[in-house]
Amino acid sequence: MGGTNAQLPITRRADSKSAPRAGRLTGARGSGAGLLLGLVCAAHAAGLEWPAVRTLEGELRIHDPSTIVRVSSNYWIFGTGWGIRSRFSSDLSRWQAGPPVVSSPPDWTTSTVKGNHGYFWAPDVVQVPGRYLLYYSVSTWGSRDSAIGLAAASAPASGSTNLNWQDRGCVLRSTARDEFNAIDPSALLDASGRLWLAFGSY
Repeated sequence: MGGTNAQLPITRRADSKSAPRAGRLTGARGSGAGLLLGLVCAAHAAGLEWPAVRTLEGELRIHDPSTIVRVSSNYWIFGTGWGIRSRFSSDLSRWQAGPPVVSSPPDWTTSTVKGNHGYFWAPDVVQVPGRYLLYYSVSTWGSRDSAIGLAAASAPASGSTNLNWQDRGCVLRSTARDEFNAIDPSALLDASGRLWLAFGSY
């Protein structure tokens, strides 16, 4: 990870059961509700006029959806699944299935969290100057033996819409002895350029 970890203030979520994850889309699995809500919230946060209701088409199934980020002429969203699922769209209406973020589980994930074999949860992505950072959960159901990993991709060359993700290892880990669970990351770059990571669950 290099200097990324040292520069990352970490905040534990106070009430994960009642508070939505900052910047995260919420919606019914198998529907476009999460995507549509994300579009409305993003426009409101940016001070834009409320967008017209869009008809969503294509690959809309995404569980634990991330923030939507723009990469050249495409928009990307990521979710829970083998290797971390991805979806992309050029117009925020018609969505296509993208490739997994990682094609095979990084070695550290299987050695750090026994029982996890590449099914990663609840990713979140943030754009910082010159690159994209994607945080993801490595865990098994009902366990606090968990970790948050990081994948990074450089901003693509002009005209390219693809991100070449490289795993950057473990950011944070929890064990059964801890009172928190290192899952469900939510990343935020504030106005002063500081990168924050909220995380945690029951």
